[in-house]
Amino acid sequence: MIYIAIDGDNIHHKFEKCLLQNDEKNIIRTSMEITNTIDRVINHLQHEKMKIVFSAGDLILCKCDAVDLIELSNYLERMSNAVSVGIGDTL
Repeated sequence: MIYIAIDGDNIHHKFEKCLLQNDEKNIIRTSMEITNTIDRVINHLQHEKMKIVFSAGDLILCKCDAVDLIELSNYLERMSNAVSVGIGDTL
């Protein structure tokens, strides 16, 4: 079994900037963008036969029997400016 953790980078900085600027409209827009991106990534992972173990905020943990790391890397690069990915055979 392969476990994959995908975490959005610098998300809290985007919200912090909006808070400091008292920019509620941008907080709402940013939140919707993140939620939509996470939903699309989850749908893609499930389509690739990966099981979602956990998803909250900007973090997704999934598992699978095998993964094409180049395809996954390319997909994530197209979906987001910056994510961190951890891959291992244990949690």
